[in-house]
Amino acid sequence: MKFLLRNKLIILFALLLMYFLPFAIGLPQQSRSENIITAMGVDKTDEGYEVHVQYVMPYDSSNSSSLKVMTGKGETVSQAVAKLDMEYGRISGFAHCRALIFNDKACEDDISKVLDYLVRIKTNTNDVILINASTSSKEVLQCATNLDNELYTIINSNGIANEQRKFQDLKSANDFYNAMFGECKCIAISIIGTEDAEEESPSEASSQSQGEQSTKSSPSKKKIKNNGELAILINGIKAFKLDEEQSSNLNWFDSQVVESRLSLKNFSDELYNNANLDFFVLRKSNKVSVNFVDGEPHMNVSINAKIRLLQVDEPSIDKSVYEVSRKQFSDKLKSAIKDEIKSKLQSAENHFKQNMYDVISCAESFHKFKAKEYRKYVSMLDNPMEFIQHVKFSYDIDIEQRR
Repeated sequence: MKFLLRNKLIILFALLLMYFLPFAIGLPQQSRSENIITAMGVDKTDEGYEVHVQYVMPYDSSNSSSLKVMTGKGETVSQAVAKLDMEYGRISGFAHCRALIFNDKACEDDISKVLDYLVRIKTNTNDVILINASTSSKEVLQCATNLDNELYTIINSNGIANEQRKFQDLKSANDFYNAMFGECKCIAISIIGTEDAEEESPSEASSQSQGEQSTKSSPSKKKIKNNGELAILINGIKAFKLDEEQSSNLNWFDSQVVESRLSLKNFSDELYNNANLDFFVLRKSNKVSVNFVDGEPHMNVSINAKIRLLQVDEPSIDKSVYEVSRKQFSDKLKSAIKDEIKSKLQSAENHFKQNMYDVISCAESFHKFKAKEYRKYVSMLDNPMEFIQHVKFSYDIDIEQRR
């Protein structure tokens, strides 16, 4: 007791607690004064902006989704959010916002204008994921509310409501600013859209008991569609998009994408005869080294891939093929896998050199490890963005079989 009395800090803390506790108890719940935003969509129109926010209904006692979507319009994003707050009688709280979705027109008008609003509000939103909607962002958000009742339906550990997304690297607002203020000025963000959902069959509809009254909301007529496409933003503006194949090729450069798929067509060795083989890349690791050789920039990409055979499609399949999971990859098969991976890397290289976009952070690596030589080389170019066109790439690929 004497110790407590002697410690002035403890006494001061107790007095402050006694003073402020009644005020804290009397404060209204946050959910009564703020809308808890989980995702935000921005559609650019000829008149200005339409801002759509996906928010949580904390007092929704029905069995329908607790995620709802509301919309505000304005000449700027700030005005649209202000009108939205006024109409619905609550302040928009972005502390739990996990995704920021842009339609094509917003991406083509520089997304920095939208991010400027988010970084100026008091809530830290640097980790918000950036997405390009091939349709309207409102459609995507409305589809997400009907997937399930989880708070972060649209963004989860695997990505966007779809397992395929784990084969792509989701980019955040922080990644965007790192690119814009770095050497690359480029970033690749995911593209998702919507498509018509399959209607419930009559047999499924009649399977419910006659006495049961369903309180669930009617299912969405659309669902989220993910083709694995990427939007390439240069200085914040969408320059073009990559289709699924181009996106898959580019992801071999990305150390954050550790899983992928791989196929070999019409392969033959001592075990297979004109077979189509599908593989799953369980994990891969990338190492990059840069150097200047005779004054020219060189980048070496080393990849270690752990691969498992998924399926064999062979015209005259032999019984021994069914035991393939127990067999070692032949040297010929390993060589063919390495050649296939190398061809994907080279295809991606040709595309980003031709179109002059550096989403693999090539210039950033040279700037970091060979700063003096890099600055000297770039000073001789008419456009610093041309640097990646002059880099000579080499590839070292190592394959490990996983059963």
